[in-house]
Amino acid sequence: MVTGASEIVGGVILTGPTAGAGAGVVAAGAGTMAMGTAITAHGLVTARSSLVNMQQNSANFKKSVAESKASKSQKSTSNKTGDSSKSTSQGSSSGGEGKLYSNKGVLQEKFNGRKFDFKKVNDKYRDVGTDWTANGDYIYVVTKENKLIMAKRSQAGHTGLTAGQDVRYAGQMNFSNGKFKSWNNASGHYLPDAKDASNVIDIIRKNGIVDANMDNFISISK
Repeated sequence: MVTGASEIVGGVILTGPTAGAGAGVVAAGAGTMAMGTAITAHGLVTARSSLVNMQQNSANFKKSVAESKASKSQKSTSNKTGDSSKSTSQGSSSGGEGKLYSNKGVLQEKFNGRKFDFKKVNDKYRDVGTDWTANGDYIYVVTKENKLIMAKRSQAGHTGLTAGQDVRYAGQMNFSNGKFKSWNNASGHYLPDAKDASNVIDIIRKNGIVDANMDNFISISK
């Protein structure tokens, strides 16, 4: 720039050599500002990228947690279902909810005698209706409704107690002066399996014969 020349820099009129120098400073400042702007822009891009990554990682984490909870819930439901099935199966075994024995509805003899309802009182089994002491041999059936029906062996047959209906079990019980001695599966009409005796123990006990168990059960071959 020649002496005497003037230049407007940043709103200030510069003259002579000062004008050229001022222009250079301003240009340098502008360059620095441009570089700063570029750096700032790069920083914003990097920050935005990091934010996107953080958001994506957070979403993936939440998804992983949700899938884990769903998996645990399914396992829990499966276990409960398994336990429920197992419990139902065990209930059928111990509660007498298994198969029924049929006589095809044929009444082979008519029952005219007394049905007994024995309960243990003062260590002896007595009939609720008559207070008679249980003594001797009695036939019994466990009905579909889980009731125990008993009568003197000499007075009835098993189908006579049920009018030929299906039963859960049938056999005979023996008492001696009020003491329970044994029970079995002796029924020529229903022919129950000895292996199914354990299915009705709980029912028989709930109906009053509390001393019935597999230790005093006598298996009778068909």
